[in-house]
Amino acid sequence: SQMLKAVETIAEAEALPAVILEVTSLAVLFRNVGRLFNYRQPLPRSRELAKNFLRSQDYSGERLDRVLNCLQYLPPMNDSSLEQQITQDAYHATHTGEDFFEKSALLRLEQELILNQNYTKHDWALFQMQQLLAARFSTAYAKTQFEPVVGQHILKQKAALEKLQLSETEDNDESGNVRLY
Repeated sequence: SQMLKAVETIAEAEALPAVILEVTSLAVLFRNVGRLFNYRQPLPRSRELAKNFLRSQDYSGERLDRVLNCLQYLPPMNDSSLEQQITQDAYHATHTGEDFFEKSALLRLEQELILNQNYTKHDWALFQMQQLLAARFSTAYAKTQFEPVVGQHILKQKAALEKLQLSETEDNDESGNVRLY
């Protein structure tokens, strides 16, 4: 999984203890499983499934709690644990990374099929911008390696939005009616 690879990369770059790598790796493996049951709010179900599975494997109580803490909607960055920050950094690195625009068509199709949500070009461009603007990184490695990529994507997406708005303006005549030609 790309998220697992991102966790491993962050943990190695930050020289983190093996237990943090273990906890965050387990968290990202379970993170999206809840989407199979509730696409819009997957984390509660992901937590439940992780808890049940890890308990069935006699996974320790304190470490289990740490995994489960990574599988919740996070408090503000300064109030979250390092493990939560790493998990969130890996999530954002995966979803807003180098291949953000290549994955976009698949994400759009996924949302159309699963949520029955159809987007205009402009609405989809706005959705993508919101995704990029929501990406916040906490670890030093993620800030230096992933934030610049997201910044480039934001600039590219801003230009695409401006181009769409310009073409929409040109498609309307002065009375506000859409030209049909």
